Amino acid sequence: MTLDDLVTCSRGELAELLMSGERVSSAELAAGGAWAGTALALPRWAERVAWRKFAKVFWSTAEGVRGENLAVEQNGLRQPWRPRLRRGRLHTYGPFWARDTDAGLVIDYRGPAGPLSPWRFVRDPLVRVGPRLYLGVSDLCSRRLALALRTPTWFALTPGEGPLGAYRAGKRAQ
Repeated sequence: MTLDDLVTCSRGELAELLMSGERVSSAELAAGGAWAGTALALPRWAERVAWRKFAKVFWSTAEGVRGENLAVEQNGLRQPWRPRLRRGRLHTYGPFWARDTDAGLVIDYRGPAGPLSPWRFVRDPLVRVGPRLYLGVSDLCSRRLALALRTPTWFALTPGEGPLGAYRAGKRAQ
């Protein structure tokens, strides 16, 4: 399986791959630092108003593996992932924990995002579908309401290279 294969998959095919994918550990992601993200199976209208490219950065702490999303330039999938700046600083959003659970790895936005953040309801299960190729999807979850809703927000992660790979040496990856 390659990123090019994933880009052409339907949501149904992505769901099957998520179920059959291999478990991944949070330590594996933290060792990679910055990962290039590609949105998958978006409706055409969503591609025009949302982003197709993003990054996730993972780092180890005493409490576990933390991370955050990093906005990148929307310069086409064949171009390097270049971090986007806002007022001269990296534009990050959606802090999270990478949690190893009995069901597999989950990117969990509860906690770091804060009690009023809309991100607090998002959980992303993540699996390996190829060498250094990961597949995830965003679920909306609420323990209080006993709710879990799969969104159409599928994504792939691949190793960050070029300008994105340099973020690995930044303050978050120390």
